[in-house]
Amino acid sequence: MAIVEEAKEMLEEAVEAVKEAAPEIKKAAKSTAKKTAAGAKSQAKKVEETAKKAAQKLALKEIYIQFGGNEYKESDILEKVEEAYKTEGHRVGTIKSLELYIKPEEGFAYYVINGKNTGKVAL
Repeated sequence: MAIVEEAKEMLEEAVEAVKEAAPEIKKAAKSTAKKTAAGAKSQAKKVEETAKKAAQKLALKEIYIQFGGNEYKESDILEKVEEAYKTEGHRVGTIKSLELYIKPEEGFAYYVINGKNTGKVAL
């Protein structure tokens, strides 16, 4: 019986310790919940902004150049420029800026990539 009494006493002490710690645990849980909610709101806002930017990029924008009975599609010219850039040993992902000069009377599009790499592609 002494073991049972000792176990009861230990259990009562444990219950008392939990009761004493409960306010601190509750306070810490509330603080963590507030921080988590704020972080979730921040992340949701970032996701929303990223989605808006992606939607703008996906918007259908197509430019056609017509000259001398010929028609050139801007996206086709840009693909040719990117392919030429890759052929030169560069990665397309490194393109930060692209200036494109289309001269249909010459049959070429001239480009300047990142302010320093230049070239031309046939239309």
